Amino acid sequence: MVWKPEGVFTMGEATMDDTRPLHSVWVDGFWMDETEVTNSQFEAFVTATGYVTVAERPLEPADFPGVPRENLVPGALVFASPDHSVSSDNVLQW
Repeated sequence: MVWKPEGVFTMGEATMDDTRPLHSVWVDGFWMDETEVTNSQFEAFVTATGYVTVAERPLEPADFPGVPRENLVPGALVFASPDHSVSSDNVLQW
């Protein structure tokens, strides 16, 4: 693993409508794997070790107070670009 120090980077992509406006974002330092892993390599690792990803593990109810147990299911999200322009005002509020 390699240490990536804290700093500012420009988030967004000028040529993609759904990633504008470009803006500066501060990121704390973090560790990152130094070597890329392909899907095939990861599949071989999972097969050899029986590894269960975080997205597949049961959720701990104590970590989600007030959430009905039937909603505590493992999962992950995949984001896909829409086929149309989306306003930057169209933001999900938690």
